[in-house]
Amino acid sequence: MVLFAPVSGRLINRYGGRITLITGAAVMGVTYIARVFFSDTVAAVIVGSTVVSIGTAISYAAMPTLIMGSVPITETASANGLNALLRALGTSSSSAAVAAVLGSVTIVVGPVKLPSFAAFQDVFWMAGLMALASCAVAWYIPTRRATTVGLEIAGGLETPGGQERATTQAGESREMVVHGSIRQADRKTGRPAVITVVKTDGTAVDWSRADNDGNYSVVLPGPGKYLVLANALGWAPRAEVLEFVDQNTRQHITLTEQLTLSGMACRGGQPVAGALVTLSEASGQLVRSTRADGGGRYCMPLPEAGRYIVTMLEPDTLLAHARKVVLDVRSAVVDIDAPALHGAAVSDVDRAD
Repeated sequence: MVLFAPVSGRLINRYGGRITLITGAAVMGVTYIARVFFSDTVAAVIVGSTVVSIGTAISYAAMPTLIMGSVPITETASANGLNALLRALGTSSSSAAVAAVLGSVTIVVGPVKLPSFAAFQDVFWMAGLMALASCAVAWYIPTRRATTVGLEIAGGLETPGGQERATTQAGESREMVVHGSIRQADRKTGRPAVITVVKTDGTAVDWSRADNDGNYSVVLPGPGKYLVLANALGWAPRAEVLEFVDQNTRQHITLTEQLTLSGMACRGGQPVAGALVTLSEASGQLVRSTRADGGGRYCMPLPEAGRYIVTMLEPDTLLAHARKVVLDVRSAVVDIDAPALHGAAVSDVDRAD
């Protein structure tokens, strides 16, 4: 089987997976049936086992090729996994069937009961007929072929016989893997991003996660125009209709609207210039911090949806003020307005609105 694996590869490249599978199964079937009649010498047993192994190697090599050619590119891993599972189930169940046959047709040699030669012949018949049946099943595996359609007009002249002939080939559309990138207006990378591709009639095509550089790969059923949706954490989603001509087409989507958390840092309605504004999770972990400008306005990227605490620290008095907020997936404006001081300075915590 090891020696004939490269031979299987050449057969697949030349004739395709279907013919290769039929060839391997036919070799197995004919050899098993031949062993019914030629198993009376050690040499016949060795030759028969060797030829069966050759047929098995050819058949096993063809199976993944047929599977990958019959399922979408995105499903090849799961399809081959299912093939491995079914192969294991078939091996275990056939072993049980062979054991049952060998245990039911026996002879007694002295004190020992052994499978008879007729039992082995029954097993060879079973294996041979099943291998030939698999040839018949493999014959009906569909293949992708180009069809000739349309009309051919060569130089505006009719071809002999008074008919205009067609040479336009319209084969089945082939899947193609295309690439591109999700760009962000601030040119920073590393934020989680997802791209979804939909046909213009609403049929789902594929989706993919972009890597840390924003690059994505998706599988399309063929060239054409598709609705492409890009979404990244902290950015408003963007949808565009893009045209993919072939697998070398690269399409880029730029996210332009960054979602933000902004507002005013005030004390008694008066802006606090240079105030430190921090954002922390309700569980206590600090998310980020920023400084308010000269007019008391602050702005920071919007975090994930959840419950947070926004804190303002005044630079001169070091008085602090905090409030709880609930953020969703939209830009939010949260003003922090500490009560005006009357006499002594106090630190105050504002409870949720």
